[in-house]
Amino acid sequence: MCREINQCVSERSHALHEIPRNLRWNKLQDVIPLEIGELKQLTHLYLSFNNFKGEIPKELANLPELRYLHLHEIHFTGRIPSELGTLQYLRHVDVGNNRLVGTIRELIRVDFHGCFPALRNLYLNSNYLTGGIQAQLANLTNLEIFYEYHYAYAFNFESNLISLVTTDAYPTIRWLGLYRLALLISPS
Repeated sequence: MCREINQCVSERSHALHEIPRNLRWNKLQDVIPLEIGELKQLTHLYLSFNNFKGEIPKELANLPELRYLHLHEIHFTGRIPSELGTLQYLRHVDVGNNRLVGTIRELIRVDFHGCFPALRNLYLNSNYLTGGIQAQLANLTNLEIFYEYHYAYAFNFESNLISLVTTDAYPTIRWLGLYRLALLISPS
């Protein structure tokens, strides 16, 4: 078993089928090498519960077959790369329990036609994200699970708060986990 992510990527990039599908809890550290974007046939990436540093590499968006991305509790900082939204088969994203910043609006870009077209599960819990989410979530037409914990929302009371709690606004969401939120409500 490889002990460094660089070793996993560089030694086995020629034989993708040899790369372990699950690298969780392996005490991997340092940064994820940019060469990870060269693993074009990779469909599942489980790196949760390691000790990486730095940002989530935007090169992950170069993995056209990626379906499951688990980057939970890795100690990432910075923003979630919006380029991930271009992945046509990405169904599950878990970036919870990191030190990520930014807004949902930056992640779910309405200017990308078909942003996250296959995304069903989105876990953003326990990061330092800010801003509203309601309009952007409606663009994720296959979203079934959205989980957020410790998030600061800002709402326009009459329209946005009501649309967040009505099922008509998000007909595909089957599970909505919103815990310990700071709702900043401003009257219209």
